[in-house]
Amino acid sequence: MSDTVLLSFEASETAEADETAERIEHNTQLKEEVADLREQVSTLEELLQLYEASAIEQEQQLQGAMVELKEHAQQLEHAQEALQTLQTTLDSMGDAVIVAGRDGQALFVNPAAQRLLKGEAMSRSFRDWLQTAQLFESDGVTPYSMESLPLTRAIGGESVDAAEMRWVTSTDPAGRWLSVTARPILAAESVTGAVAVFRDVTQRKQFEQDLQRSHHAAKEQAQLLEKTLSQLKQTQAQLVHGEKMSSLGQTVAGIAHEVNNPVNFIHGNLTHTKNAFHDLLDLVQLFRSTYQTLPIEIEHAIEEIDLDFLAADIPPMLASMTQGTQRIREIVKSLRVFSRLDEAELKSVDIHEGIDSAVMLVRSRFAATDTRHDITLRRDYSTCEHIKCYARELNQVFVHLLSNAIDTLAMNAGNPEIIIRTYSNGETLTVEIEDNGEGIPADIRAKVFDPFFTTKPVGTGTGIGLSICHQIVVEMHSGNIACLSEVGQGSRFVVTLPYWT
Repeated sequence: MSDTVLLSFEASETAEADETAERIEHNTQLKEEVADLREQVSTLEELLQLYEASAIEQEQQLQGAMVELKEHAQQLEHAQEALQTLQTTLDSMGDAVIVAGRDGQALFVNPAAQRLLKGEAMSRSFRDWLQTAQLFESDGVTPYSMESLPLTRAIGGESVDAAEMRWVTSTDPAGRWLSVTARPILAAESVTGAVAVFRDVTQRKQFEQDLQRSHHAAKEQAQLLEKTLSQLKQTQAQLVHGEKMSSLGQTVAGIAHEVNNPVNFIHGNLTHTKNAFHDLLDLVQLFRSTYQTLPIEIEHAIEEIDLDFLAADIPPMLASMTQGTQRIREIVKSLRVFSRLDEAELKSVDIHEGIDSAVMLVRSRFAATDTRHDITLRRDYSTCEHIKCYARELNQVFVHLLSNAIDTLAMNAGNPEIIIRTYSNGETLTVEIEDNGEGIPADIRAKVFDPFFTTKPVGTGTGIGLSICHQIVVEMHSGNIACLSEVGQGSRFVVTLPYWT
């Protein structure tokens, strides 16, 4: 073949080879693209499956959400119904209900509260309104401080139950009484406001006040009746005691008068009897000295009467009789001093005479008993001016104080003693009667002058003795009587009397 044909053939083969190579490369690319497409299809299938599963889940979730929405809708409907019921209830309540925020601004006010506040709390801060209101605490007088108001305390987180307050306005100066219950409003454990319920309790409060005043008046009336009854009982006891003392005084005066006359007669004649006896004795001695030898009959008579013994014994007998009559005269004088029937009015007297007369009346009780020795009496008198007093009544005081002192010494097994002291400072005269008995406990000492109080057994004491002593000293003489005593240290009664001009 010619070179030209050969070159053309070679060129043709080369072209085919290149074309074949391109087809092979193209096929390879196609295969790769097919593989990629298959992978993409597989991925799409997987995504489609996931989508289908997600769609089912979303549909289920959507269905659940629809159920929840229905439930929420039902709950919302129920809440609206409850809210409507609550609103109706609050609107129909006679009690005022106020809801306030933390800033004190009124968030809700029911009609009763609007009527109570006259709409004022709706237009401004409830806290500001409270600051201008006249609110008083339960006593009706003490103003409420801002911090102590129930609503303020509730906003602070405190629960308040039935706190009473008095609310005064310019149109109602008498004011109304309110009972307030307040509670904090909590959200997520934080206080967001407070609710307060105000109840008008004016009528109840007025009833309570009227009842309290009635009770107080009844109590005062009962106390007055009790005091009057006690005074009547005391007066009756004093009248009985006074009648007894008056009868005793009259009896003592009558006895003193009846005894005084014969005793004076005996006492006066004893001196003459003594002188006459001495004259007769002198005459007998003269007769015996003149006639040394006496008739036997006379000698026998002298021996029979024991003339020498009579001459030695009769003079001291007459002296003893004189002393006895003198003692009787002193007793009679003391009885007359004690009774003092002729001295019912104020009269200036020697206080020591009255004390001595009282001592004379109780002297017999100084003697020893089965439980104690003789009582020793010591008089410690100072020089005292005569004092103007009701002597008879004052003597009764001394007798009773001495009798009480003797009673307190009943179980004194040692050396029982009573001391009477008197002293004067120019303005007052003081008489003290002291014993060394067991003393008086403080709780009893505070009651010793109370009417009808006694520590003595039933039937042995009336409880009016010291009460009458107190009346005589304090009311009749404008003086003072006090009991000073300590357990185990005896007792001392101090009577202080003013000098009257």
